[in-house]
Amino acid sequence: MVQQELAQQSTAPIREQLQAQMREVADRRIDAATSTGALGLDLRSFDRLMYTPDHAIAGAAELSELVNGVHGLRELLPHPEVGRTMVRALVTQEALVNMSSTSPDACSTLEVAVAVPAHLGESQLYYVVFGQNGEQRQTPITPSEIPAKTAEVLAKDTIHSVTRTERAIASKYSYHHMVDADVRNDEGQTLEQQLEYWWGIRFGWQTGDVAAMQQRLEAERELPREAKNEWLSAITDNNGNLVAAAKAEALDLPIGNGESVRLVELTEFLSLVPRNESMEAAIIHLIAQVEHDCGNRNPVIFAECNTVNGAPINARKSGLTIPRPLDEEITGREDFPLQTLFGNVKVDDGRRELPTLYRSFLWMYLPFNEERRKQMYSRSAVQTVLELTGTN
Repeated sequence: MVQQELAQQSTAPIREQLQAQMREVADRRIDAATSTGALGLDLRSFDRLMYTPDHAIAGAAELSELVNGVHGLRELLPHPEVGRTMVRALVTQEALVNMSSTSPDACSTLEVAVAVPAHLGESQLYYVVFGQNGEQRQTPITPSEIPAKTAEVLAKDTIHSVTRTERAIASKYSYHHMVDADVRNDEGQTLEQQLEYWWGIRFGWQTGDVAAMQQRLEAERELPREAKNEWLSAITDNNGNLVAAAKAEALDLPIGNGESVRLVELTEFLSLVPRNESMEAAIIHLIAQVEHDCGNRNPVIFAECNTVNGAPINARKSGLTIPRPLDEEITGREDFPLQTLFGNVKVDDGRRELPTLYRSFLWMYLPFNEERRKQMYSRSAVQTVLELTGTN
């Protein structure tokens, strides 16, 4: 009954709804400073058009029509720069299984699929991402050695979150969960200026974006902790120089009947000191804040990690992992890729020898109910990390 009600929420054809929303978003400012975006149709940074439905999808027909409809918008958009279309959604296992046989072309654009701790009626829900690149988008580079390197790290012991934090503090690093105005380096640059400069170069942030983020962080200090939607971790050395930074954003994906799944994306990974532990220290600090504020909601904490730099290894050392590829019975594909967003965004990561700035990203997450998560981010560990870093 629940699935039938949700499937009947929309009476107009999906394609007509998408075209109507397209007219509304075509002239909207594209904001590089937000990563999670919003529900509905959204023009994202780096020439992407993304659609996120406002309910979980129970049927293969609706899912196929939605995916095909969004991918088809690229030809109709008045915005000439769109080179990648994406759909992210909560779907039932039955929808995925049936889609693989009834709409193999749409299913072939599936890039990420992972079971989440939620159900629609009796059906297990999956978080999925479909992506399709246009002809004008250059072929992405996806080095095969990156998954191998990540797998190699899987076999190594991960330093505990508290130990990693203690080592960073012993190196005279300072943690910041706000854009502290009194932090300056030897050149007189504030923390805000340093973040704006480096996130601007790497990720396309614009003047005023960091200040706007700080305003949101300040406003959220007045909210109940479970209502927070944004977090920051910035690490500076004893001279006030930015060493590493990352941020997190939350988005609630509605299931229906007032229920939702909370996504929390760890993003904007920035490491300015090569081959040290500051990036993992920042990620751990970020996860500790998220777990403290909304861990009781069992959020899907994830990161999209650039495959041509060390981001997958940084993420793995911080407790994240790559979901196992789904079997052929669910995806209809024997060659389901290793949870990869292909040619997702442009990143100026210094790899000028590569023919394009478009990068593919491994989708990694903090596993649910896994022993390692319970150890690294237990209540006591989270509390200790926050106390050590002065986060309140």
